[in-house]
Amino acid sequence: MGFLLWRRASYPEFKEFVEKGDVVVFLPTGSIEQHGPHLPLDTDCFLAERISIEVGKAIGKETGLNALVAPALCPGLSFHWKPFPGTLTLASGTFASLLMDVLGQVLSEVTTHVIIVNGHGGNSGLLSTLLDEAMASYPEAVMVHTDWWRMLGDEGMAVFEERVFAHAEEVETSLFLALGGELRTQPPRGGPRPWPFTIEPAPGARANIYRPADLGDGVFGEPALASRDKGLRALEVLRRNYVRLAEMMAEGPRGYASSI
Repeated sequence: MGFLLWRRASYPEFKEFVEKGDVVVFLPTGSIEQHGPHLPLDTDCFLAERISIEVGKAIGKETGLNALVAPALCPGLSFHWKPFPGTLTLASGTFASLLMDVLGQVLSEVTTHVIIVNGHGGNSGLLSTLLDEAMASYPEAVMVHTDWWRMLGDEGMAVFEERVFAHAEEVETSLFLALGGELRTQPPRGGPRPWPFTIEPAPGARANIYRPADLGDGVFGEPALASRDKGLRALEVLRRNYVRLAEMMAEGPRGYASSI
C-alpha cells in the first residue's frame, strides 16, 4: 500500500501515514567499526538501513501493508574491533536502553508490528534477549529480530563463491556495491584469515573465545570476489524473503507456523 522513510517525513506526513493502519516498522541496527581498508566505518548501518528501505518499498508496493523505516540505531556493540581507529561502541546497558526506548515508543504510538533489520553480528545476542523481555510489556506486539545475512537463506548464499558470511568479505562487499556504496580502495586479495572469536576443540564442536587475537587488516574472507551483480542478485532474494516475512506476521498465528 505505501512506504515512508521516518527521518525524512514531516510530522503531518507521518501522522497521515500512520493513520492508514496496517503499518509494519522496520528498525535498522548496525555499528560504527572497521570493515577492512576498502569499506567505510558505517558499513553495517549503511547496509541495514538501505536493505530496510529496499524491502520496505517492495512491501508497500506488493502487499496490503504500509512499511515505515525508522532511523537506524548506531553505534552498536563493537568492543572486539576497538584495536582499529575510528571504532565507536556502546556499553551493553546503553545499547539496551536506546533500543528499548525507541521500541517502546514505536509499539505504543505507531504499530504493534516491528521487524528489526540488524547489520552487525555483535548486536545479535542482546537483541534477542531484549525482544524476549519486551514481550512481557507488550503482549499484543509481534516483534521479529532478523540478521539480514541470515535472511539470504540457501538461495541467497548460493550467489556467492565463498558461501560463508564473516566480515568485510565477498557478501558484505557485494551488497554494499549493489546498494550504491563507493569503495575506499580496491578490495584486498589473499587467503581468508580464520575467524578469531571461535574455537573448535573437536570437529563440529564450536565455542566462543575471548582473548587477544591477530586481527590483521580486519578482513575475514575474500572481498576481491565481490561484484555489484552478485549483490543485486542477493538483494532480490532478500526482497522476496522479507516480503514473505511481513506477510506471515500479518497472517497472525497461522502465518507464524509457516516457512519462508
